[in-house]
Amino acid sequence: MTGVGIYAVKNGDYRVVLYPMDYTGNICGIKYKEVDMTDYPKLVYVNSLSGGVCVKNCPKVANLTDIHSFITYNGVYQEEGSILPNNFVEVADYSNSSNVQSCTKDTCDSWNSVGIMKGYGFAFYAVNSFETLGGTRCMADPVALKKLKSQINVNDASILKIDILDKGKAIMSNLYSDLYISRNYLMMAFGVAMAFGLVYSLLLRVKCVLSILVWSSIALTIGMFIGAGFFSFSTGNRWDTEVPKTNSSSSITAVKAAGIVLFVIGGILILLTIFLRKQIQLAMGCVKQAARSIGSMPLIMFLPVIQTLGLLAFGIIWMYYAVHLASVGHLKTTSLPTNAAVTVRSFEYETFVERCGWYLLFCYFWTSAFIAALGSIIIAMSVAKWYFSRDKKKINAVPLFKAFERLHSIILAQQRLDH
Repeated sequence: MTGVGIYAVKNGDYRVVLYPMDYTGNICGIKYKEVDMTDYPKLVYVNSLSGGVCVKNCPKVANLTDIHSFITYNGVYQEEGSILPNNFVEVADYSNSSNVQSCTKDTCDSWNSVGIMKGYGFAFYAVNSFETLGGTRCMADPVALKKLKSQINVNDASILKIDILDKGKAIMSNLYSDLYISRNYLMMAFGVAMAFGLVYSLLLRVKCVLSILVWSSIALTIGMFIGAGFFSFSTGNRWDTEVPKTNSSSSITAVKAAGIVLFVIGGILILLTIFLRKQIQLAMGCVKQAARSIGSMPLIMFLPVIQTLGLLAFGIIWMYYAVHLASVGHLKTTSLPTNAAVTVRSFEYETFVERCGWYLLFCYFWTSAFIAALGSIIIAMSVAKWYFSRDKKKINAVPLFKAFERLHSIILAQQRLDH
């Protein structure tokens, strides 16, 4: 993984993944190659194939729409009757771009015109928008799009649906950029999970708490199946007695049958609970013993903290490598099959880079599983040592440290065998 990371850092630029790309290959918000888009950090989409332009701020339209104002591949175009000022959105200068397209009275006069091309052209109506993906993208307001459909008399289910030209090629870039953007939420989830684990471990030591948790969980599970079955069957009966009937006979039969199936599953669960009650109590006894071991070795509760910190440290390095690797590619110009020869840019990866991306994913999952397995092994060895000790009051944290030492010896021995 380190070799892949060095290759990615040397050949990639993480900003390509984290910042949006316009239709001509410029990166909004940064200076990339010879083009400086630092003053235009946001991307507003112009067509349904991810073609867009860099802007200073997302367009805000008080009336939601203006069907006489357009955002185009060459800035703002307005025709007679527009209600917005010319500077309602500040678009970067695209006049010198090789793929620039401009609106005229003939090319942007209707939904079916060459410029708009039913949402696949080089221009789109001015609609209200909101920021998303860390404030770097401007997405059209759904309410504004609904109003626009009524104004231009269009019945299309979606008139501006942002798609990726080549989804197969974009998976790696989207995955790693999304992970980076949501990194704070992922860290928060780790912390919450760890806190719940510690609280649960402490609760297990309270008398009767384990029994209440186990039996109430079983009762609730059985109750959900029986309750759902009763609701489904009674709904079928109610539909059957309606005059006039508003549901077909097949639907009524299906709902009743589903209710009967849920009843049967609930009955089976009741029988299983009765016949397996001794095994359930035995499992609860094992858990109680494990809770007692936590009381004798309180430091064992902090093992998940160590695991989380280890996974977090690995995740930071992995994320650094991943976002760089996702930027190791080359721009691909795709011409859309329209009369205006509309083009958009996308990122394309070589086979080697794609395989490196899948390898990084494998490294992440393998390392995560390895860290989790280490914790399970250490806990199992510590609890076993505690269980077979005669004087459990004098145990303290000795089995935990010995488990660490033993596991370290096993790993070193395995490494020697591998070499």
